[in-house]
Amino acid sequence: MLSSRLEKISSLVDNSSEYLWDLCCDHGKFGENYIGKIKSVYFVDVVSDIVDSLKSRLSRKNFLPQDYECITCDASKVQIKNLEQETIVIAGVGGHTCIKIISSMLKRNLDLKPEFIISPQKNLDKVLDFLYKNGFSIISHDIIMDRNVKYDILKTRKES
Repeated sequence: MLSSRLEKISSLVDNSSEYLWDLCCDHGKFGENYIGKIKSVYFVDVVSDIVDSLKSRLSRKNFLPQDYECITCDASKVQIKNLEQETIVIAGVGGHTCIKIISSMLKRNLDLKPEFIISPQKNLDKVLDFLYKNGFSIISHDIIMDRNVKYDILKTRKES
């Protein structure tokens, strides 16, 4: 069962998405909901114990290995496919980390095609400023309460 915050993020994933990147995935429960429903889910976290635990849990659930991939690396170094049918979720980390990840992707490819769903734990103003300065449009900005904590959730896409 997903938290209210993860349920809201899930509601923002476009039905045409074929690939989902769960960056800084932590427990991976968000991305797990999409295994078998889309072409592939990519779980990325820099902490190897988290990724190893996630791999073990997913293998016990008998998911097909071609439906997902667990990657241990800094999310700012991940090589996305850069397709329009791709959604990148960055949630549960600070705004500076969100900016670092997206900035790194921009340096590799100025024409980012995926949609991003971002829920920074702090420094929302810096994230919004970064997005605007780098040609992203805000598709939606939701604010929800989950366990007495306020969360901002942004859905955004880089303008061509």
